[in-house]
Amino acid sequence: MPDAHHQQSQPAFSPHEGRRIIGTYTDAETGLLVISEIAISDPEDRSVYFTLIDPQSGAVISPHTRVQQLGDAEQISVDHEHHLKLIARREVNERTGCEFLIETVIDMQTGQTVATGKSVAFGAQPRTNALERYLERQTEQQAMQRFWADDYPQLSFEAQCSYWMRNLSHAMRSMGEMGQPEYMIFTPANYQEWKTRDAQFDRILRYLVDELPRLFGGDDELTRRMRALLEQS
Repeated sequence: MPDAHHQQSQPAFSPHEGRRIIGTYTDAETGLLVISEIAISDPEDRSVYFTLIDPQSGAVISPHTRVQQLGDAEQISVDHEHHLKLIARREVNERTGCEFLIETVIDMQTGQTVATGKSVAFGAQPRTNALERYLERQTEQQAMQRFWADDYPQLSFEAQCSYWMRNLSHAMRSMGEMGQPEYMIFTPANYQEWKTRDAQFDRILRYLVDELPRLFGGDDELTRRMRALLEQS
């Protein structure tokens, strides 16, 4: 049998009147028990309400008390290797109890803000901070720049067509999943962006105008939009 001394029971909590509990978890960063609720008595109220509980004492920490606990404190961490500084603070919505994490990433060499973030501060799993996400994006951008500068020009025409077919069809399906017509990605602005990637993109588009619509049921509007872009070149 499990050792009773090592079992941790969560404090009992009943939902507030007119609300329904939708989540209960221990916040990975603070160790506080988080109860999230939604209103069921007011269909116009789309807020998510948060209640914090001290897992040791079982005491509820009111939003006002939480504001006092946090004060104006900022957490500052420095990445000396990349000359970046992360400033993080928490902000409480006293009506809902929601706690937001406000993050700013600053380039210490220029003093400029290079990234910001605002998100719900609670989570059952540890997560990356704004500085880590910024570095990830930088790495991805550098890899993409190397691809376009070094790898893409070495591809055969057939391989380049396959690359664009795969990526554009993925973008079209994503557009459809958002409830928008799939052909909406074929705009003059996107067309100019694609040409910055491949100055000879028109030859790719001439190939795709015959092949891509077949993947989407022979969409006449898709074909029309693609041909319109070729006519403006």
